[in-house]
Amino acid sequence: MLNQSIDSAKSKMEQTISFVQSEIGKIRTGRANTEMFNNILVNYYDNETPLNQVANIAALDAITISIQPFDKTVIDDIEKAILESDLGFNPSNNGNSINDYFSTIIRREKTRVS
Repeated sequence: MLNQSIDSAKSKMEQTISFVQSEIGKIRTGRANTEMFNNILVNYYDNETPLNQVANIAALDAITISIQPFDKTVIDDIEKAILESDLGFNPSNNGNSINDYFSTIIRREKTRVS
């Protein structure tokens, strides 16, 4: 009985830690953060699939995120999913990859706040 309660509490604590880490990853720090893209779902062959399962997401520098799909035919769906997300990105699609620039978001947020 005691072990069952401990296991249950441990499981709930691990879920809480995972949730908090996920939420912290979404905080805008002024630097490119790939974690912000983890909750974006892409229509991939009629299935809602997390972006990080259909593309490689990498920070090229402090303000640029590069998204390179494993399957180039899904690039338009990725761009659409990013545009529909509430993150405020304006992706740049060059046909092979998508780049998102944090500098435009930072400027937009500064203008909105002031």
